[in-house]
Amino acid sequence: MRFSGFALSLLLLAVSNASAADAPAPQWIVVMAPAFRNAVKPLLDHRKAQGFQTTPVLTTDVLSAEEIRAGDGRKLRLHVNKLCRDHDGPSYVLLVGAVWAGRPEEAERTVVPPLDGGVGRMKDQPSDNGYGCLNDDHQPSVPVGRFPARTKEEAQQMVRKTLAYEGDDKPGAWRQRLTILAGVPAYNPLVDRMIEAMAFVRLDRFDPSWTGRVVYSNPQSRFCPPDDELQSVALKYVEDGEAWTLYLGHSNPEG
Repeated sequence: MRFSGFALSLLLLAVSNASAADAPAPQWIVVMAPAFRNAVKPLLDHRKAQGFQTTPVLTTDVLSAEEIRAGDGRKLRLHVNKLCRDHDGPSYVLLVGAVWAGRPEEAERTVVPPLDGGVGRMKDQPSDNGYGCLNDDHQPSVPVGRFPARTKEEAQQMVRKTLAYEGDDKPGAWRQRLTILAGVPAYNPLVDRMIEAMAFVRLDRFDPSWTGRVVYSNPQSRFCPPDDELQSVALKYVEDGEAWTLYLGHSNPEG
């Protein structure tokens, strides 16, 4: 009976390994404006070495110059969504390019058009959410990120930073630190305080080994720096490094 049990264990292990071997590789889709093709190559090679099926997509292969200049990414979304649906395994999408060009003549080379948000206050506002929504329910089923590079140098820096982060195995306090940068909801003072209290109920679920820092731009909160220090404090927190940064609120190019 012992031998039978051992044989059964070996059989189950073999089946498990075979199933893992037969599982489709995850797909990594990188959608890039033409100016950033060479800058992304080191990250593309890194993903291949990790076992991903890499699928590069150039904006100009899907969109016309007029569509890019107009910021119309609808055809690009359909293309990306189809790539995700046609793949049997999980997919991940990275957009590499600016949301809009500093100069109109740069758009075709540097822009990956955002889509229009479709819910609440985000309706008709720029959003990348749709690239990960395979249906029309606005519920993303595919993770989507963006390198908002405006120049080749910015794209190279973002790629180097990503590779350095993934290759860094040295211990550090930042690995178990969470930083939250939050704008005030501005519903009313009572509701704003209640939202802060609710957030702490959820943060209390973290393991005690984690630490956190918060900037909450609500003058009633103990986590609100003086107005003239708000930006410098937020920048210092981010520059110090953390495992996760949660940015909750709206912004503009000046921060």
